Amino acid sequence: MAAELGAISKPTPALAAAHPGQLQSSGGSSPSQGAGFQSPSYAMEDFVTWCDSNHLLLNTTKTREMVVDFRRPRPHPEPVIIKGDCVEVVHTYKYLGVQLDDKLDWTANTVALCRKGQSHLYFLRRLASFNICKKLLQIFYQSVVASALLYAVVCWGGSLKKKDAARLDKLGNKC
Repeated sequence: MAAELGAISKPTPALAAAHPGQLQSSGGSSPSQGAGFQSPSYAMEDFVTWCDSNHLLLNTTKTREMVVDFRRPRPHPEPVIIKGDCVEVVHTYKYLGVQLDDKLDWTANTVALCRKGQSHLYFLRRLASFNICKKLLQIFYQSVVASALLYAVVCWGGSLKKKDAARLDKLGNKC
């Protein structure tokens, strides 16, 4: 995941073909980036050429750009243009069900998880109102509610803020 978000020196065709809108480097060449570093515009041009030569179509209306850059002051990146269309710059992006943002802050993901968890807890309460046995309610909680709350926890769990962790704990303790 870090390769898709951070500095990518040159996109590999397999990665680039899967997610063209998420490839963006954070700036010019530096000694730490190695001799093979290309600027983002050249890397994108190479990617578009590769797609054309391999008979792949890029849907620029669905392509988004997210730049993760922690430098201060944050430089304004040049716009990415694919076949004459300017790619939209976004600050948050939903990728495989996980809300990512350009600061690698997990608050947006926590808000989405809490919203989904509240919805699933509503169904659990509705089931409980029909006098379903406790064992089935526990199975429902583990398979539906807990799995939704803990989805991709290996990605965001280690860097979760205390406030966000408290929100998820509070939601998990409502049962």
